[in-house]
Amino acid sequence: MRIITRLHISTLFSIATVFIALAVTLLTFAQVNKASEEGKIAGAISRGIFELNILTNDYLLYHEKRSRVQWQLKHDSLSKLLSKLEFPKPEKLSILSNINENHEAMKSFFSQLLSCYERQNFDRGDTLHKQLENRLISQLLLKSQKMVSDASRLERKSHEELIAVQTRTNLLIMALIPILSAIIVANSFLAGRSIVKPIAKLHRGTEVIGKGNLDYKVGTESEDEIGQLSRAFDRMTINLKTVTASRDELDKEVAERKRGEEQLRQQFIRMNLLNQITRATTERKDIEGIFRVVLHQLEEQLPIDFGCVCFLDSVGDTLTVSSMGSKSRSFSDQLGIEQTTVIPVDENGLRRCVQGQTVYEPDITQVDTLFLKKLMQSGLRSVVGVPLAVENNVFGVLLTARRAKEAFSSVDCEFLRQLSENIALAVHNARLYEDLQKAYDVLCKTQQAIMEQARLRAMGQMALGLAHDINNALAPIMLYTESLLEGEQDLSERARRYLATIQTAAEDIANTVARLRGFYRKREEQIELRPVNLQQLIDQVIELTRPRWQNIPQKKGIVIDIKTDVPNELPLVLGVESDIRDAITNLIFNAVDAMPKGGTLTMRAGVKNLGLILDVIDTGIGMDEETRLHCLEPFYTKKGERGTGLGLAMVYGVMQRHEGEIEIESEPGKGATFRLIFPFREAPKTIPAAPPEGITKPSPLNILFIDDDPLVRKSLKNTLEMDGHKVQAADGGQAGLDAFHTAKERGEIFDVVITDLGMPYMDGQEVARMVKRESPGTPVILLTGWGTLITPQGETTPHVDRVLNKPPRLSKLRQTIMEVLESRPEEGIIEDESP
Repeated sequence: MRIITRLHISTLFSIATVFIALAVTLLTFAQVNKASEEGKIAGAISRGIFELNILTNDYLLYHEKRSRVQWQLKHDSLSKLLSKLEFPKPEKLSILSNINENHEAMKSFFSQLLSCYERQNFDRGDTLHKQLENRLISQLLLKSQKMVSDASRLERKSHEELIAVQTRTNLLIMALIPILSAIIVANSFLAGRSIVKPIAKLHRGTEVIGKGNLDYKVGTESEDEIGQLSRAFDRMTINLKTVTASRDELDKEVAERKRGEEQLRQQFIRMNLLNQITRATTERKDIEGIFRVVLHQLEEQLPIDFGCVCFLDSVGDTLTVSSMGSKSRSFSDQLGIEQTTVIPVDENGLRRCVQGQTVYEPDITQVDTLFLKKLMQSGLRSVVGVPLAVENNVFGVLLTARRAKEAFSSVDCEFLRQLSENIALAVHNARLYEDLQKAYDVLCKTQQAIMEQARLRAMGQMALGLAHDINNALAPIMLYTESLLEGEQDLSERARRYLATIQTAAEDIANTVARLRGFYRKREEQIELRPVNLQQLIDQVIELTRPRWQNIPQKKGIVIDIKTDVPNELPLVLGVESDIRDAITNLIFNAVDAMPKGGTLTMRAGVKNLGLILDVIDTGIGMDEETRLHCLEPFYTKKGERGTGLGLAMVYGVMQRHEGEIEIESEPGKGATFRLIFPFREAPKTIPAAPPEGITKPSPLNILFIDDDPLVRKSLKNTLEMDGHKVQAADGGQAGLDAFHTAKERGEIFDVVITDLGMPYMDGQEVARMVKRESPGTPVILLTGWGTLITPQGETTPHVDRVLNKPPRLSKLRQTIMEVLESRPEEGIIEDESP
């Protein structure tokens, strides 16, 4: 019989035995529960009868209604309990029947007794009635005592039965436990004996055969699985004895297998190292970092004693050491090799390597080259050089060396060759990344430049509108100031000085407004340069900026002192006076902002080499290196909302236009020095002369002046009338044409028409066109607050003889009137940018 079958039969037999024992136990427990329930019911009957007996005695003694009602209720509840009970044993049924009979009899006697008590004509003294009452009471007491006795017997019987059932149950359980244990143990013993004994025999056979005795046989004859296994084991020993080789051959095979496993393990280590290096290099974007990671991994994991990476020059004749491993630096002094060392290719046997071949020198003592001799002198004996190439273009070489001879195997050389391909690819990617990053940076800078140009263009366009309004506002100031200085001879020297200061400030404002066009239109290449007295200019700027550096700080309790150190014989410098004045003004404003708690501002000038030096020195908070490098950039500011970032940028622009330089020296907490360097240049052969101040006034003329600004209209009309002209003013283009037509109809042709450019409904160019169409010989002067921006560079404005910028100077206006009277209409427009 098969072992599995025997095990199944044994298991089923054990399970059946357990189930039988369980069924018997459950049946016994059911009997115990039933006897327990019967005992509980008997107890309940006994308690009910006892309580009924007490109520009977209580009523017979006191005849209370309460006792009567309780007796009836208890009798009824006991009746219900007795009516539902059935006991299987006859003895209990007999007792229960007696209880029921006595219970019903008590009800009858109790009812008769109540009838006796309730009769209205009942006489307590009647002997018959007294005898009836005593007889009923005695019957009630007798029946009650019988019921108590029967209940006690019933309860005792139930208790005895429960004890008997529990005793039987305990005895049954005590008998079943050893029986079941014996059956299970016997079953297991029989089943195990048929299995363990053959297995032990088989185990002994394996030990004997393991010791080399191939003649041993198990010899089991059973037909079960163990018998089959034993016979198969015997056949195996026979086959093993036939085919087993000698122990020496087996040892050789084991040794060969171990060598193969070791080679496989080394190859796996190389592949893992290659993977680690590849992952590390792909995470880096800088070439030096890639080389550092590769050499470190080779020194630690391969390992090597010396390693370096060299770049090949464009010609292909020399290698330049780019990076060395951390451990390899110990050989630097001995080899005389460090980063940037140049190694000739042909003189050191590296030509094959730079041609794309892997070069392996197992013993460099047999090679006569200078570089390898240096390696040998430092204790190295074997060298491998592998090329670094991308798309067959070699750009470098990886050199590795060890102290022992023939220290590199073919696996090592192949590994280094594969590694060189990954290194070359990583370097190529790093270079591509650098090129891409540079292109991206250029793109960002270009985008930023375009955005700044767009911002400047937008600011310039807004500035043009402001320039028009500012020029209109400056026109009365300049006209009246010049008129007073020229015509009022009784002015005091102090008044003339004040008026001159006002005139200078107004001219500077006009020049500043004129430069606003530089925000979106390039400045003309030719700048009109004139000799500038820097000493006088410094004094003017100090006086003009006095409210900023003296008055405003003093209101806050802050004191700023200004010191000047300017030689009396300071040479003149060629430049644009208003531009230089603006540059110095911005530097003073910047210095004042840098001294929030007060300090000293020093203006120092001198001559050095071939230039004139102007230093603006403050004792303020100073600048860090980053701020110093970027402070000249447009819109760069550290002042928050108070700054525009254009002040120092304008200073830089002024110095660029004057072919000068600006130097900045500053440290945090130590103030700042801004140095302007103006080169000495030869004055132009012909310097355009300024308009003569005392030019002859033209003879009285009939002039039509058209302007929509009332202040400009009034101030220019008054100024021209002071020169003796007859001036008719119009407040718009249409009103001016109407006045022109009216005068022409009267035969009073205007000698000159002066018109503003920007006017509502009809601008100045349309007015000029209509005037020229009706009277081609009438000169037209276009007066504008837009500067020379009214026409593109190189184009002319038809129908206009001259263009004057606002605010006009009185001398320039007189000169222009005389020129247009002398010139022909066909001569076109001459643009004038001077204020």
